Amino acid sequence: MKFWFAVIACVILVTSIAHSNQPKPGTDGYEFLTKEFSQLDIDLKVVYYDSIEELQLEAQIKEFTFWKDILAFSEVTDDYCEVHMVDPAVEYYPERLGHEITHCLHGNWHPRMDTMTITLPGEGMPTHED
Repeated sequence: MKFWFAVIACVILVTSIAHSNQPKPGTDGYEFLTKEFSQLDIDLKVVYYDSIEELQLEAQIKEFTFWKDILAFSEVTDDYCEVHMVDPAVEYYPERLGHEITHCLHGNWHPRMDTMTITLPGEGMPTHED
């Protein structure tokens, strides 16, 4: 009996360790799966908007195909990152800031690549002129 208890306990332990190393989705439902790059020393600028509509208008101006779905976005270069989001005094979603900063540090892993403006290290900051 003790033998089988030990075997079952080992199986449960190994299974739980294997599952603990699996990516888990964030509060937004997205799973971080891979890093395109690691750029851990960057300057960060945050641009706040007064509403989600204002943020999405900027995304539309930047010609993101899925601008109506965007809740925040980032623009990245090799040493500079600009995060665009609704002012947390208006809508408090700190996970959006963390999500976008992760893009700044490790790139874009969204399946719809045109929802973000991502420039890999060394390619220069995307610009937008009104």
